[in-house]
Amino acid sequence: MKRFKLPLLSLFAASLFLACSTEEQPEEPKDSNKGNIIAINVYPNVTFKTLINSLYVSSENGEKPVQADRTQTGSWENFIIEHLGGNKVAIKGNNGKYLSSGNAMYPLTCNTQNIGDWEVFGLESLGNDYYAIKGSNNKYVIYDHSGDKLLWSTSYNIGDAEIFLIKGVPSTPFGLNSIQLIKDDMRLPHQGYPSGVPIELGWALQPRISYGNNPPDDWRAMFIWGQVYTDPSGNPSTNTRFQIRNLQAWYLSKTDGKWRLWEKTSSIAGANYAEDFQGDINIPADIRDESNNGGGISSTLRSGFNFHFWPNKNRISIDPNDIAGVWVSMESRLVVNEINKPDDRRNARMMLSAGADYWSSLTAEWDQWKTNGDIGIGRFRYITEKWQVFNMHTLSDAQLANNPPPFDN
Repeated sequence: MKRFKLPLLSLFAASLFLACSTEEQPEEPKDSNKGNIIAINVYPNVTFKTLINSLYVSSENGEKPVQADRTQTGSWENFIIEHLGGNKVAIKGNNGKYLSSGNAMYPLTCNTQNIGDWEVFGLESLGNDYYAIKGSNNKYVIYDHSGDKLLWSTSYNIGDAEIFLIKGVPSTPFGLNSIQLIKDDMRLPHQGYPSGVPIELGWALQPRISYGNNPPDDWRAMFIWGQVYTDPSGNPSTNTRFQIRNLQAWYLSKTDGKWRLWEKTSSIAGANYAEDFQGDINIPADIRDESNNGGGISSTLRSGFNFHFWPNKNRISIDPNDIAGVWVSMESRLVVNEINKPDDRRNARMMLSAGADYWSSLTAEWDQWKTNGDIGIGRFRYITEKWQVFNMHTLSDAQLANNPPPFDN
């Protein structure tokens, strides 16, 4: 079988299938976990399309096992995903019953009232809304495209038949972010020292909160940003770029206690700045559009310069007196620069930190930190071949426990 390769992506996961049946099936062993699992988030109107043949998966209204043989979507081709935490999900058909893997004894079927081990699947993102799904038996769901078009949780590897286009789930792959990671990104020291940053600066060795939730009363704007550095040992890779997408900034409103979106975008601009930012010295960066490779942009570092980036749009208006908390996140990974040259991503030593600034106004020019200042600067972590989320926040432990940011949104 021809193996499907998404451009520059690591394929690491399993696919997703659905069956809704009233046919007699082998007796299901008792499952002590049935009914004890609670969803974190629920996503209605989710569709699944096979990579092979581009056909939609249908619940068959519970009259037989699910099949991938539809060219259009209707109620039978719309499913509900319940996010259980991490990359784990349960899938419900239009008949109101959960999809079961059958522990590979029978095809995937929507025939279960409650969530047990067999109804839990692992969604693994392959980029561009493509996923593979793994059953509780640790095997991938496979589409029997040459036979009866059923789905089985029986495959050990990912090929074309194990890949599905899933629409209706968050753009951030399940399981990339967590409360613990959000905490760590403001508590732990940097994984490496950002080259060229003066040691006396408060963010040279560890994350920091500056203005936090308290901008000056007359400051009325904010701007999300990030920065990429190498460590003092340098970056030995010569054919590696870093890709960045899904910049987002939210604030917790004092008025109603709800999280409000300031901005979310993958339209990104940036430049190579002097590592210490002195004199605001910067030069144009080598920016490549990655819209067809998972989204956002990619770029590179130059000796003596970092890569400083931000949304490719204007600053965001704020009410400085309504901020009880701020959360910023973005995603990054390493990609190959030229595909006809050796892949040396494993040699790369580039780190990313997330941050944001308050500004005195939407149009104020930079004036030696008189018109702007950082809300906070997150932890530097090394960028790897797999997508990671990088965070900055101003939240207390109590806020994170009782009113966490919408990191699954």
